[in-house]
Amino acid sequence: MYCSTCGRHGFVHWKVPLGSLRLLEHKRNLTAYLWRDVTGHEFCPTCGTGMLRTGYPGDKVSVNARCIEGVDVFELQIRRVDGRKKMPPRPAQ
Repeated sequence: MYCSTCGRHGFVHWKVPLGSLRLLEHKRNLTAYLWRDVTGHEFCPTCGTGMLRTGYPGDKVSVNARCIEGVDVFELQIRRVDGRKKMPPRPAQ
């Protein structure tokens, strides 16, 4: 099981240090969806493909492995995580 966004969009998370990420296009060309004002979902405004997730501890960013040129996601060893059960509760308002 995945959280609803990743399960529906097929996001394959590859968490890397933010400093090791180099975008070939400017980030300003991406559109962001903020969830709970904590994490950002950066996606292509043209096709809607999710490319990055931000807001992880330790200055990490999650890159969608499906968006990396030359990576065959069917060759990756994937560790499945139940994002729905691990999702923190919504903060009290």
